[in-house]
Amino acid sequence: VAHEAAGPAVRHQFGAAPVRLTLTQLDESGSQVRSCVVPVVTKYVRRDMGSLDNLDRDRFVRAMRTLYDVPDEEGQRRFGPAYFSATTLLELHLDAASYGCDHIHDGTGFLG
Repeated sequence: VAHEAAGPAVRHQFGAAPVRLTLTQLDESGSQVRSCVVPVVTKYVRRDMGSLDNLDRDRFVRAMRTLYDVPDEEGQRRFGPAYFSATTLLELHLDAASYGCDHIHDGTGFLG
């Protein structure tokens, strides 16, 4: 679906990912100067459990239970090579924070 918008700021609510957005710059006469296609990434930084409906809350709790109960090897057999258990994710998180790379927890820079 094509949409047109102009100006320094544009708001649009995207549907399901993956989404690719074509950005086109026009000159004063309306002629195309340049164009590029960029992926649109949606990140939920934080959602309150109380704001989830029953289905989303149940899915979330089941997913967390899986991360805690299923070790890496079994999870990768069942869900694919991108699966990591909660234990591995915690180890990665702590390793990254322990080498002077922790620029996230001291402020809101990660939101920008």
